[in-house]
Amino acid sequence: MSKFQKQLPSFAKETGSSGLPGRGGGYTSSTFFTGTGDAVNETSQSRGLQLHVLGRVLAMMLFLWPIGLAAQSSRRSNSVVVVPSSWLPEDAQSPSESMFLHPNNDGTTYLYLEQHSKNHLVVLDVTHPIHISQVSVVQFEGAAFDFVRALGSSSALICFRDNSGSGVVQFRQPKQPLLIAAPELKQASRTEDIGAFGLLVTNSPRTTNDVPEHDIQIVDLSPNKPTVLATAHRVHQQIEDSSTGAHFLLGADGLTVVRQPDVESQNEIAQKSTN
Repeated sequence: MSKFQKQLPSFAKETGSSGLPGRGGGYTSSTFFTGTGDAVNETSQSRGLQLHVLGRVLAMMLFLWPIGLAAQSSRRSNSVVVVPSSWLPEDAQSPSESMFLHPNNDGTTYLYLEQHSKNHLVVLDVTHPIHISQVSVVQFEGAAFDFVRALGSSSALICFRDNSGSGVVQFRQPKQPLLIAAPELKQASRTEDIGAFGLLVTNSPRTTNDVPEHDIQIVDLSPNKPTVLATAHRVHQQIEDSSTGAHFLLGADGLTVVRQPDVESQNEIAQKSTN
């Protein structure tokens, strides 16, 4: 009997044997002999096969990983950056009825979101679109309203959505704006300038068709073919800040911001040169 055969019983005990058919020894059914007398463990072979398959899968994943990264990077743009509502302050993620952009005299720019569902006005500091912050929430009583237009440098004309008339929002304290009634104005839904100080006001009831909703795709044209970066759903109002190039889209997803880093950099350089 060879030394290898003498050691087989102890090997079988280590593997927790329960008996091999046709033999009176303690060998597990997972242990068999080749024609050369070598013992082979089926469990070991099975694990080896699994490791081999796993190795091939990992190799394939490593091969495809750079391709996935390339596809992912192609969805981004160096000239346009989309900031979804989920990246903005919590109140900016809720649906809003109307918004208004107000460049303040001190160089800051505020965006106001009218949210009648919560009976308040959200005030956002959007001076630097890369760092948008919420500065206050002002409670407003009364019906929901739409911003119509700016009145001078420190107020805005509004129109109530229930056709109850118009009002004025003052921004003398931009973080705490005031809503003032304007009973002499009926439903100021449309306006037209007359020189520097005159205004034609069209008094007409507001209808649901006055504010159509539509989806807006943000498309990057820098690659070889147009690439859709994101889609803002059911947008009913959009505003552009000419100083920073930021576009504000108000829709079913809340507020979506489209940034232009190049324009922002040029704006910062211009501001530094004037100071």
